Amino acid sequence: KIATSFFGICYVAVPLGMMLSILFPSKAASVSFDGRLWIVYLITVTKITDIGAYFTGKIFQGRKLAPKISPGKTLSGLIGGLVFAIVSSLIFYQLSRNIMGFHLTLLQSIVFGLAIGVIGQIGDLAESLLKRDAKIKDSNKLPGMGGVLDMLDSLLFTTPIIYFFLLTRVV
Repeated sequence: KIATSFFGICYVAVPLGMMLSILFPSKAASVSFDGRLWIVYLITVTKITDIGAYFTGKIFQGRKLAPKISPGKTLSGLIGGLVFAIVSSLIFYQLSRNIMGFHLTLLQSIVFGLAIGVIGQIGDLAESLLKRDAKIKDSNKLPGMGGVLDMLDSLLFTTPIIYFFLLTRVV
């Protein structure tokens, strides 16, 4: 019981702490980025991945990705999510060319789009696995809403990508 409680706290608290560090960078470091823009980028690309995967999977159906973990997820949804992630990251690249405090190169935008697309979907599957293990369908009681963890699952996994990138730029 203690181990699962500790895991649950770390599972959520560590990435959320990283989000706060992105949003409010340390004053001591020579920071040259606007954390607000990076948080918008992180949340937007991650959520666009989720939305793209969902609708692409619903429209094209196809082979199940991991039927025992999450029976609704398909290979076409995975591919659609990746495409949406890369495209939304490229849109940010185009927009960032004239914004101070937020800069992505073309290569970074493609790599981040791909990484967020893959890791975000792994986060979604990991949360589905946790719910399946706990024998819970939704992590809340509101109809139509999967729960707080369903809204955060991808972000819990994608946040470290941006956090460590920005950390290496500051040091």
